[in-house]
Amino acid sequence: MKLTPLSVTSGADLKNRISHLPSTPQWQATTIEFSGFTTKEPIELLWRDAFPCVRHLFGNPMYKGYMMTKPCKLYLDREKKWRYYSEGNSGERLWQMQV
Repeated sequence: MKLTPLSVTSGADLKNRISHLPSTPQWQATTIEFSGFTTKEPIELLWRDAFPCVRHLFGNPMYKGYMMTKPCKLYLDREKKWRYYSEGNSGERLWQMQV
């Protein structure tokens, strides 16, 4: 394995570069309550807004060339009897929306 030298010159340089990275969408917390049902501790749902997440993923140059948006159908056999689902682009919904 060949080691490549670091491209930063100091800890301050590294901290400066990190500060310029795009921020990720923030987590939100919502407390869920059900009438007639009590819990020892509150039930919290942790979530992120989908649109900023998608915007972040598609705007991140690190993922350029790795995002699959074209729908495809994958099969495990030559006769196309056994369908294989992996990423979102291999599902029926994206296929129906784009084809």
